[in-house]
Amino acid sequence: MLEFRKNLGVVAAPDAIALPLDYQERSRRRGRVKTADGQEVAIILSQQPQELKEGDILVAPSGEQARVICRPEEVVRAESPDPKILLRAAWLAGNQHVGLETGGDWIKIKPDPILERFFYDLDLSVKHEKSIFSPVEGGAHYHPSPDQPNSADNSGQKGTNSFPSRPWEDD
Repeated sequence: MLEFRKNLGVVAAPDAIALPLDYQERSRRRGRVKTADGQEVAIILSQQPQELKEGDILVAPSGEQARVICRPEEVVRAESPDPKILLRAAWLAGNQHVGLETGGDWIKIKPDPILERFFYDLDLSVKHEKSIFSPVEGGAHYHPSPDQPNSADNSGQKGTNSFPSRPWEDD
């Protein structure tokens, strides 16, 4: 089995094998995946896990190269023209530690029936679609310790948080 062990980043490689990957596959350091022509290959990267980007070139020890292509996958897209409602929906998703991608008047998550119900209750326009999913990096996994200074306001006070508990509500 062909093993890709190094990521060169986005570089010219006209003869690279097409390697379509969904978000989960792009986020792992190791795993078996299939090329566009159906060949099973392994990704074994030694560096810390980070999302592979569209166009990244992976290299095998034998010299073969593969170009990462972001594969569309099933997602839920919720839309609203009201930024406060959209912020509330994003806050709910983040509070559930769900990966979230944001746009001007929309958010995308992986299908989740509970969050979809919340979105409907907020009167968001909710639809399932197949599209590329690239959630905000680290957002669902960041938990500052109570003694860590808040970098958002640079106050230097330990354990404070300048963000309101419900950012969609006016004071």
